[in-house]
Amino acid sequence: MSKQLMILLTEGNATLREVAARSLIRQGYHVRTASNGETALAILAMEEVHLLLQSQTCQAADRCDR
Repeated sequence: MSKQLMILLTEGNATLREVAARSLIRQGYHVRTASNGETALAILAMEEVHLLLQSQTCQAADRCDR
């Protein structure tokens, strides 16, 4: 059995975050969500993530752009 891909989805808009997460889950991915860059960085520090998807703007953590 193959390991399920873990995606971290970072999006400030709650509606867009929920729609995107549900779509990815329906496609068989394991999804964690974050509403801002600071939360995303905390998740990245604690968990193995295979793919990070984030909105174009990254509030609360300027380090996301680097």
